[in-house]
Parts: sequence; C-alpha cells; structure tokens
Amino acid sequence: MSDYQVATMLIHVRTRFRGFHAWPSAPVEVSFLCLKHRHEFYVDITMPVEHTDREQEFFLVQQQLDSIIEGLYKKYWDDRIGVYDLGPKSCEMIAVEIGGKLLDRYTTISEVTVSVSEDNENGSILRILKGESST
Repeated sequence: MSDYQVATMLIHVRTRFRGFHAWPSAPVEVSFLCLKHRHEFYVDITMPVEHTDREQEFFLVQQQLDSIIEGLYKKYWDDRIGVYDLGPKSCEMIAVEIGGKLLDRYTTISEVTVSVSEDNENGSILRILKGESST
C-alpha cells in the first residue's frame, strides 16, 4: 500500500427540477430574460464526511435535497405539472437558500458547496458556511 493521506472527504449529490423565473432588470442586450421563462435547473451539492463507510448515504441525501426544494418553492399553476415558480430568483439566490436549509438539516457539518445551473449549461457555485451571513 502506498504512503498517502486523505486530505478531504466529500460526497457529491445531484438532482434537477423544472422551474420558471425572470430577471426584471436584465440589461437590454438580454432583455428577453425579463420575461418569465422555463429552465431545467440542475443542483449539485458537495458536503464533507468524516469517514469512508457511508456516513451520509447518497440516496438519502438526494431525498433530503429534493424535499428541501419542494419546501422552498411553490408549484406553478398546478401541483400536477411539477414546475416550480421561482419568481425573480437567480441561480445564486437558489443556491443560498438550498445551502442554508442543508446546513440546518445536517447539523454536524459547517459548510456545503451548492451549484445551480440552468439547463446543465451556465450557473453558479457557492460555498456556504454555517454562521456566516449571505448576500
């Protein structure tokens, strides 16, 4: 066996959901973003673990992530459609909200990284720390 040490242990979980949002103050060059439009939002989270034997099980963390999203945002028009109304929220705003809820749920961790992208293309990555204020 090689002589090495694990510096950081993290787990990674992904989910996705459909949602509508708009950016009312979009610059003229992308003024179409002022109108409500639909995306497939991809959410990736990375959170620390202390050991290598399934401290946090992927499927259970993913279920918690889906539950957090469902609790944060209301469905658009009709619950049966399965599309969330995000109002004017940006990917960064969504990441902050999800990250805060994850830190509330998993009380033994002090940070989480949340990535939110639109249509699995462009998005944001935020490292969110417990006890720090967000903007």
